[in-house]
Amino acid sequence: MEPTWANQAYKYLENYVDIQDHDREFLAEDIRYSSEGHVPLPSNPRAWGSVVRKAKRDGVIVATGYAEVTNKKAHATPATLWAKAPKKTGEAEAYRRGYADGVQQMIDHVNNFQAS
Repeated sequence: MEPTWANQAYKYLENYVDIQDHDREFLAEDIRYSSEGHVPLPSNPRAWGSVVRKAKRDGVIVATGYAEVTNKKAHATPATLWAKAPKKTGEAEAYRRGYADGVQQMIDHVNNFQAS
């Protein structure tokens, strides 16, 4: 039986994350761009969202904050930054604190945008 696109994409995401340092953050679009030529194109690029959410649920990755996407069609929309999930409890707490800081940065970004 041939693996589904979602299974192939998830396996690629796991491999992508395995070669990353804990400190290196990435956007989902980074995985999507780097997968070109390795994973078949999905019917819709947004299909990567379900793969990323599954990886989060499975503890493969953790959200660390927000950054603007590079896709010009998205007009610098803020998107979730991800990192390889830590293995140690102390590291997990540091990531949670960093995520809270990222949420505050996002709120500040939106407030600054609305003020201009």
